[in-house]
Amino acid sequence: MALEFIVFVDRTKYPKSQNLPQLFREEFYNGNKHAYVSSKPGYRFKCELVTPNGRPIRITGIRWKEFCNENIRGSRMLHFIQQGDDTFYVTCYDDSGYETGFYPGERGRPERIVTRVWPYADYEQELPIEFLRGLNHEATIRIRANEVEEFNVRLNYVETGVRSGKFKYRMREEDWNTMVGSLGLEAGMIVVFTKERKNRLHLMAFNTDGTQVTIPDFKGLTSIAKVQRPLYHFEKDDERLQHICFWPGHLEHFGERMDTFYKPYNSTFDQQRLAIPATFLYNHPMHTHRKVLMIHKDIEYEMSLRMDHHSENPTRTNHVNAYGKWKEFAEDCNFDYDKMLRFKYIQTIEGDNGDEDSVPVFHVC
Repeated sequence: MALEFIVFVDRTKYPKSQNLPQLFREEFYNGNKHAYVSSKPGYRFKCELVTPNGRPIRITGIRWKEFCNENIRGSRMLHFIQQGDDTFYVTCYDDSGYETGFYPGERGRPERIVTRVWPYADYEQELPIEFLRGLNHEATIRIRANEVEEFNVRLNYVETGVRSGKFKYRMREEDWNTMVGSLGLEAGMIVVFTKERKNRLHLMAFNTDGTQVTIPDFKGLTSIAKVQRPLYHFEKDDERLQHICFWPGHLEHFGERMDTFYKPYNSTFDQQRLAIPATFLYNHPMHTHRKVLMIHKDIEYEMSLRMDHHSENPTRTNHVNAYGKWKEFAEDCNFDYDKMLRFKYIQTIEGDNGDEDSVPVFHVC
């Protein structure tokens, strides 16, 4: 399951590095030396992770500095949303609580906003008109949390100040208190509201140490720009940086180390076969199967699997290749000739006669 956490910007180290909370080491860190961070405008940054003994893990490097300078600016809080083993969508909020740059959704209007939980007598829970455009003056919104819990919250349309001519929405005290009590929220906790529709919000709550209180609502990989920044020379061998997923809301971006491999489509097309890397076969012996199913969105193609022997050179390693209609598959999926393809093993559909009839299933993006 994808997780989320928040962290307050350390201005003493900004923009060179940022200490990550202890929960990053406990829940997220998988031994990788890098984290792949995507930003609001759709750019991806391969950042370095420094792991000193007994001290917090730091995210740093030239790409992290670029990310900070382009995205964080005066924001005081970062919101990390996990989308893969070491892949994060990272956003931040301004002093008014708005997500800076707007969440990918309805462009030109805020889609996320952050607030705090305080006793209603001390702090009336309010939402800006801009965040809830199109509602009636006396409206009811539906707030969802923990995947399945939903609450009806009534709003009052009130003036921001005496004869100011400006207005805001204020949540009814009894509805807010009912929701806070049901979810077990406590004073000081941080709450992020994300718009799902005009009158529907999703609530995500965090402790002040960054740990999540409610269950995330993982929507899959956030789309990134088709044209990315030029790679530095030390990044050009990283196949993940050459790959862009065009599968909206794709959930299967975990298991990079064991269940995933990358191949450029042009070599697959030119040779009319997919050569499965030996490093992948070490954990998934494909030679025991005769067929494989390749899936992209709702497009499915069955390919044949074959181990090719090199009788002319017995010392050469035998390879497992997938043969089939690769050109037609790529055309149906709208893959460009120079696209880097990502193959993620999902499952094996068991056959009646064991491995011989069972079919491995891959997502291709």
